[in-house]
Amino acid sequence: EGINYTQLKEIKVPDFNNNREYILFHNMVSKSTKRINSEKKQLLKLKSFKKGLMQDLLSGKVRVQNVLKEKENV
Repeated sequence: EGINYTQLKEIKVPDFNNNREYILFHNMVSKSTKRINSEKKQLLKLKSFKKGLMQDLLSGKVRVQNVLKEKENV
């Protein structure tokens, strides 16, 4: 349910008295954040693409049989 004092004491926290360690840590977090944001953008693009495809298929604009034939040829 929660964390107790003994568990809290065991958590290791980086020592930022050393400027080099801070810079390394900051760079790592920054790269990770950029990667996460990039992946989120890609996910949104793919979801939008999927939505468009589903609308085309459900409206009959694109025939399912044509899609299946294209997949067989790949």
